[in-house]
Amino acid sequence: MFSHLTEKFYLALKCLLAAFRLSSSTSSSATYPPCHTAALRLRHAIASSTGPANADLTTLLNTSLPSPYNNPDTSLTTLNADFLAANKTSPPATFAYARARVALEPAAATEAADEVVRVLQGTESLTLEEAVDALGVLEELDVKPEVRKDALEAAVAKWPQARSLFERGTF
Repeated sequence: MFSHLTEKFYLALKCLLAAFRLSSSTSSSATYPPCHTAALRLRHAIASSTGPANADLTTLLNTSLPSPYNNPDTSLTTLNADFLAANKTSPPATFAYARARVALEPAAATEAADEVVRVLQGTESLTLEEAVDALGVLEELDVKPEVRKDALEAAVAKWPQARSLFERGTF
């Protein structure tokens, strides 16, 4: 019988594969950003775990996940950097990159937050929904108050009428 943790990994993989199928049927060939983050987090969690079923889980990931997530020879950090490079102009992709980067390298929270703030401050076509997501990512990353303040000011500068939404932290 499988351990409780192993069962959770199998369930997470099942959900991730369903999400990949849904995203591929509704979008272009680009990976849906939440699938990217989830794939890297799952691979990292399984690689970091110990147990007799770990090798079986790794083999299952290598045969089930779509390319490039099924390549055991590519580091997760490289996959994440390649994802950002391929989607540099996409705010949701940048936010997925930041979330995955911190999951893989907790000490890189500052650099990940800098990417999110760069998008928030420098993307003219940024939508209100994306700005709210950016502030939510910064909240998840638990950034310094001055970084959060700069990001909030950038969001308010673009959408002054949404000031109360941003300030309440409704993300």
